[in-house]
Amino acid sequence: MAALSNTTMKTLEDLTLDSGYGAGDSYRSLSLSSSKSNSQALISSPQRGNWWSYTDSMNSRNNSWDTVNTVLPEDPEDIFSKCPRLPELEEFPWTDEEFDVFLRKVAGESFTPESVRSLSLLMRRALLRISREAQRLSVVHCRCTRFEVQSAMRLVMSWALAESCVSAAVRAISLYSMSAGEVLRKSKSSRCTLSLSVGRFFRWMVDTRISVRIHEYAAICLTACIENLVEEIGLRVLAAQSGINTSPVTPEALEAVVSNDAEIFGLVQNFEHLICGKNANGELSLPAHFSPNAEGSDPAVESRENAYAQLELRTLEQALLATCVGSLSELSDLVSRAMHHMQRLVSASPSLSPGRPFCLQPISWSPDALHTLYYYLRSPQMESLENPNLEPPRIALSKERPFPLLPPLMEWMRVSMVHAEHRWSLLVDSDDVRQAARQLLPGLDCEPRQLKPECCFTSFKRLDSKAAADKFNLDLGFRMLNCGRTDLIGQAIQLLGRDGVNTMDDQGMTPLMYAYAHFLNNTEMSDVIFVVEGRPFYAHRVLLMSASQRFRDLLSLYRSNGTSDHMAIEITDIKYSTFQMMMAHLYCGGAECLDVSVSDLLELLPVAHSFQLQVLKRHCEILCSERINLNNAVSIYQTSKVCEAVELAVFCEGFFLQNIVDILDCEQFEELLLGSDCSTALDPDALDGLLATLTSRLHSLCGPRRA
Repeated sequence: MAALSNTTMKTLEDLTLDSGYGAGDSYRSLSLSSSKSNSQALISSPQRGNWWSYTDSMNSRNNSWDTVNTVLPEDPEDIFSKCPRLPELEEFPWTDEEFDVFLRKVAGESFTPESVRSLSLLMRRALLRISREAQRLSVVHCRCTRFEVQSAMRLVMSWALAESCVSAAVRAISLYSMSAGEVLRKSKSSRCTLSLSVGRFFRWMVDTRISVRIHEYAAICLTACIENLVEEIGLRVLAAQSGINTSPVTPEALEAVVSNDAEIFGLVQNFEHLICGKNANGELSLPAHFSPNAEGSDPAVESRENAYAQLELRTLEQALLATCVGSLSELSDLVSRAMHHMQRLVSASPSLSPGRPFCLQPISWSPDALHTLYYYLRSPQMESLENPNLEPPRIALSKERPFPLLPPLMEWMRVSMVHAEHRWSLLVDSDDVRQAARQLLPGLDCEPRQLKPECCFTSFKRLDSKAAADKFNLDLGFRMLNCGRTDLIGQAIQLLGRDGVNTMDDQGMTPLMYAYAHFLNNTEMSDVIFVVEGRPFYAHRVLLMSASQRFRDLLSLYRSNGTSDHMAIEITDIKYSTFQMMMAHLYCGGAECLDVSVSDLLELLPVAHSFQLQVLKRHCEILCSERINLNNAVSIYQTSKVCEAVELAVFCEGFFLQNIVDILDCEQFEELLLGSDCSTALDPDALDGLLATLTSRLHSLCGPRRA
């Protein structure tokens, strides 16, 4: 009986025992694990094939680094043979002959025809990875611009390689924009000084349906990226053979260089998941400027730093290369140290910024993002080491991922941060981590991120109490309007402030824009049809009624003349493309839809003025002032006078005076002053404007002196 009683008491004790009691963290994740299968020491043996190892390991109080040095339960080749593969591209926007011509410019006669074909195959895989990510990023606004392509580059490449490709893309776009006067004389590739065909890349993006709308700058970015990758690989191959082998580069030599390069190896493999921070031998590595060992040790500097900072530098490599953790508190500590080091590097040298200049502001990780990241990095065996009250399960209900498939923490952070940066957020959330898991782990998938109102609470630290309270009210108002309850609309509008439903959030979106962003020119729930140049354009009355008084008058007029719920309104004297730009701004907000030529802006500006869309009109004025030159200054000035854009007209008059010597030789300026027949009668309006501007500037310069 006593024995039975003891057994019963022991069972009750086991049932009531809190497994997290006394541990630093009691968080429990689900059964999905991203860890290796055992923690034995790595047996010394020669490397073969894809044997994964790291020779410069470090000791850790949390034992995360011990997970790297393990005996693999199965052969790595068998592990990777089970991973999903990328589809082979049957059509791609270049030929092997074009690659050969471009490589000759970079490396002379160093590459054999076989190595050129091998490099072309590798670039198809890189093209596929970038295009797939750009396609997913384009889902939100149903358009693919240079921003989606540049973010896609950063998602699939290391920081250094991505920045090189983005710089090449920006350079190509700048050259293209500066050669606007040579539209009829040169091809797009020639204007960008690119060897591969921009037009063919654009057609390929259309055929593969990257998005329903593709901007020409997106095609330029993608073309420049592929060329820069080819040049980068070619130069690295030549550097590897320099002084060792003077014979032409063979496919075997190309493969050897790619296999040993952790920045390029994973990018050009045919696995669906992205291998990051590892070469073909599985050796983990960090970017040179992120590794604390690359900085060198300066005794004078170390003497000025406290002991904690010195410890941070000595253990930072472990934090960035950890592949699994044993507790949420350990993960939070690793992420915090890594972010602190990255921010310190960016502050010391902005050129090393891991993303856009936007990254100069500190990015934070939300608690739910850390919980989600821990879900993928959790190791049950290490949990038992962290928590003495937690025993490992006797029966495993799920199969753990082998170590060769685990990316280091640095890559988890890099991909998650790029997703946050793309939506201009200072906060990494759980969805950013899930998107990273889809890229970095085999066999995982999730839907593209949807458009939704967000509030970056970490930015509140920079606001005073009143501004922070207003921002909280704004966020609450957006959430109330998106919850679907009509009885809360009145209270929500009061929280939004004096602009009501026309209030914009940090992303330049109004509540109605969020509600209708996915319904641009969509028949679903449409109750208005505009007929422009004989083509229908579907819209929604509730959004247009809140846009301007002109739309309200137009819709009310047609409503009073008919009884049909689905009204058709014919629009004349406006191009379909111009009308589409105007509607895209109404539905999606911002100025990304206005990334067009000056001639298109000069057609859109009168439309915005006619429909009383002041925000769109202001955007057009700003863009015209930024792109003004001697060839288009008169056209911009004339359009500004017609549209009553006073500030733009004054800006043009100042441009005339600043460039008076050169502008007098322009035929358009002569016609502006004298008329088309060049009569002696001067245009009084133009002269009065120039005189007023000149007087104002002279007064601003000389007035204080006379006073």
